[in-house]
Amino acid sequence: DIPIVRRVEGSLGFFDCAPSDEGRESAMHLIKIAIDWLRQEGVRTVFGPMDFNSWFQYRFKISGNEAGNNDGDLPWEPSSSTLHRGIFIDSGFTDSIHFSSFFFELERPTDWDPYLAQVERQHTALLSSGFTIRPLRTGSQLREDLMQIYKVSKSAFAQNPMYEDIPPDIFMRMTEASATSSDMGASRLCLSPQGDPVGF
Repeated sequence: DIPIVRRVEGSLGFFDCAPSDEGRESAMHLIKIAIDWLRQEGVRTVFGPMDFNSWFQYRFKISGNEAGNNDGDLPWEPSSSTLHRGIFIDSGFTDSIHFSSFFFELERPTDWDPYLAQVERQHTALLSSGFTIRPLRTGSQLREDLMQIYKVSKSAFAQNPMYEDIPPDIFMRMTEASATSSDMGASRLCLSPQGDPVGF
């Protein structure tokens, strides 16, 4: 017999609703149905909203000015509406993790000089230690390089909050088409003195 393993954590996601009283009521009802089902499955902690895509978004992004507009937002992650956040709060959710991002502007190109000088010192020290930094290859060798990137990513991100592993075949389907159709001229793979991938 194979024992059944009950997960104690679950999630719900791909959340959206109409900005109306009816939309809010429907959203509250759907969240309740999802939570009830998860509880029946033995789940004790529910995270949401979760959006399992290539970036693994799992958060509400709150604009610093709280005005609800998208000033300073990145196009792939606009600010969340106060309606959406309120629905999750009223459904019993509390904040799990907080982090902050910010933009800054350099008025003169020379403002970058101290940063570039530091990067140059680090780059020189890395190469003198036997590491190799090389461009990504093309053709069939590109697949090999992408698999190296997969291995580095899997190791580097494993301790991140809400980490969800991606099987290698799915990773390849997500990245190979983009890598072959995009300009990868600025992309680099870093190899250890033993030839193992350690960064990209």
